[in-house]
Amino acid sequence: MKKAERDHEKPRVSRSDGVPVLTLGIDDVHAAYEELRGRGVRFLGEPYRYPWGLAAILLDQDGSLVLLRQDLGKGGQHAR
Repeated sequence: MKKAERDHEKPRVSRSDGVPVLTLGIDDVHAAYEELRGRGVRFLGEPYRYPWGLAAILLDQDGSLVLLRQDLGKGGQHAR
């Protein structure tokens, strides 16, 4: 089982072995995060930058993890 290495990972490590059940590739993680959060969707934290891009983890209606993933090209498109 994976161990939490960063604070933002701690809430998800004990669930699904720390791996989101579903990953959705999107164009703008920050915009999706703001819109969905405004609609009452629960997130495990704010969007986080990874070496490959940006991501935010939300909980669906059953408490399953869903990863919103934005891959960044060489130019760092849409990075905030």
